[in-house]
Amino acid sequence: MYYFSSMEDHVAVTSGAGGWHIIGQNRVVGSIHGSDRHEWSLTTDMTVQRINGDLKIMEAVVTTY
Repeated sequence: MYYFSSMEDHVAVTSGAGGWHIIGQNRVVGSIHGSDRHEWSLTTDMTVQRINGDLKIMEAVVTTY
């Protein structure tokens, strides 16, 4: 997928003992395999942990909203 633009609608971050849970909502304009441009409303739901001093994305799931 080629991205032309992305605009954040909302981001929420919560912290816990094991790391952070981040939910972000973006409106993305993109093209898949050379198709026409389309806009998608996407939610990214991810878990981040600090391992040996580095931030690591442990899981990320993207869905439409």
